[in-house]
Amino acid sequence: MSRADVILSRFPAHLEAGQPGKLLGVIAAAQARDMDVAASEMAAIRRAHRIGEADELTDVMRLGALHRITAAEMEVLALRMTQARAELKVVDGTAPLPDRLAAAERLLDTFGLGGEPPRLAAFLDDGLDADALDGPDGETALDRLSAAAHRAVRRASRVALTRARVLGICRRHARGNGTVAALIEGAANALDLDVGPIQHSVDRYLHAAVATDRLRLTGPDGPLPAAEEVVGLIENPPWRDQTDETRRHHGEVFEVKRRGFGRERLAIRIVGVDERTHRPIIVNRDEGRGIGFMGQVPNNSVLEFNEDGRARLDGADATAAAFSFRGAVFADAEKPHDRDFRFDAGDCAFATFEPAGAGGRGFSYPHAGHPITAPGIGVGVTRYAAFSGLAHFASRRDAEATSVAVVPTVFSGTFDHTVFGGLDDGKRPDFAAIRFSWLERRAYTVRVVIPARFRALDAENDGAAVLRHVARALDRFRAAGIVVEVRFLDGRFVVGEAVLSDGAAVNPVAALQGGTVLWDSSDTD
Repeated sequence: MSRADVILSRFPAHLEAGQPGKLLGVIAAAQARDMDVAASEMAAIRRAHRIGEADELTDVMRLGALHRITAAEMEVLALRMTQARAELKVVDGTAPLPDRLAAAERLLDTFGLGGEPPRLAAFLDDGLDADALDGPDGETALDRLSAAAHRAVRRASRVALTRARVLGICRRHARGNGTVAALIEGAANALDLDVGPIQHSVDRYLHAAVATDRLRLTGPDGPLPAAEEVVGLIENPPWRDQTDETRRHHGEVFEVKRRGFGRERLAIRIVGVDERTHRPIIVNRDEGRGIGFMGQVPNNSVLEFNEDGRARLDGADATAAAFSFRGAVFADAEKPHDRDFRFDAGDCAFATFEPAGAGGRGFSYPHAGHPITAPGIGVGVTRYAAFSGLAHFASRRDAEATSVAVVPTVFSGTFDHTVFGGLDDGKRPDFAAIRFSWLERRAYTVRVVIPARFRALDAENDGAAVLRHVARALDRFRAAGIVVEVRFLDGRFVVGEAVLSDGAAVNPVAALQGGTVLWDSSDTD
């Protein structure tokens, strides 16, 4: 029953107000029309004040403004819509088919569609494979993708995504800020992603969750599956700290001061000086650990030991000539220290070498080349010593007896490579320039890692705008005094700096431990 009929039904029956052709019915219809408009407007006003029902983007944003949510926090969604429309323009255009197919794949990246390329094959008829995209069936698939994408980027879709974004922020605030969950969920929400349960590494430095895109496409057989991506967080992200490159003489003892969270393994760089860098050894006097090289480092050549116990001489693997040891080392009687080894202490033991027997008579170099153990660096002051292969004479009981070489053999002199201890003035010359480096953890800093595909939204600037917008969105969730960095998940491999890898995994933390490190764009050509 219409509103006009309701009005007429209230008149007395004998007036027969509802009979067609009566002037009373015309007047009632005119009044009802105005009342319908007023009721519709009142309903729209009521919906505009309800975040779950608001029809207009302006109303959703004004409700968000009550929580100090600004338009700047929605910029990633605007970038995605702009990117999608730009790729749709190519898909719908008259460019050659290969160009349109490439644009389709970029468009599907914008929507976070799962599967292996070419993902446009999801829009083909049943029974057709990806090869069919090169013919008329490819045109059909492009048309279907275009129709689905146009539906996904319409105004109602943007309003729904913005509503979900505002509600996500409010729900997260209600559960609390300044936590790992707040930052991961906040980053995912800023990218219009839904996250699953957050998983943690054993050392609690790495946290990650599987995320899927809210912006979905519908294919011929229904909604298409979204890719499983990783949103992660690294507490106190690692960076490489180092000492200055300093020249050292044989037997020199020195200290390195460091702030940090715990012991870290060292990477050691030794640069040859003249022809004196023969059999260099570096010893951590606090740990009783040392590492050395049974060979010559030519002038200005570089010998590097990494944290994993591999040695490289001018870039070539030289581990077969390297060794390490662990055991008690002699202290300085003039400068006693609490960490000195003592004969009556339980940790005072003779040195053992890697490879086994590497310091004894009869051991043959080069060996099999298995990794050795690098010394470490502690928190505070760590004491070290540097040695070259200073020659010591062998001994024999009489003129006809066989010579007995010095042990450890690294100090056994040979006439073709003898290193003398000093000059006539009593000063020992520098035998090498030495630098230590290690992976340090940055205090009061967290790094939020987001999927690399979002870099394409600002390809000209390597995704800088996306990183900036996500960082702004996370500012409301971070704890006071904590610096939040945002980086893309990157797949470039760097030996010895295993932090992140690209792609999702059943355990998302495994993706954060995949053997790569995040690179700054300024560090690459």
